[in-house]
Amino acid sequence: MILDVITYPDKRLKQVSKEVTAFDEKLHLFLDSMYDTMIASNGIGLAAIQVARALRVLIISLPDEEGDQPKQDLLEIINPVLTHSEGNIMFQE
Repeated sequence: MILDVITYPDKRLKQVSKEVTAFDEKLHLFLDSMYDTMIASNGIGLAAIQVARALRVLIISLPDEEGDQPKQDLLEIINPVLTHSEGNIMFQE
């Protein structure tokens, strides 16, 4: 299912995302919908907050040499924690 992607200046993008505690079928279906949404939007990554779900979830799918993004290469990242940070980079999409 394709989800609605929210964009700046939507205030929901500033919500603090909650930790995922249930690794169940509902989460699996949500991740599948995030993948479908990312592919339909020609993206290479998508965070749950971008589809108005304040969960600590993101997906990344870098294109291969042919430009394809096979689902088996998808990274599903749940409850990430930054353990080290160095420097600063400012970038505007």
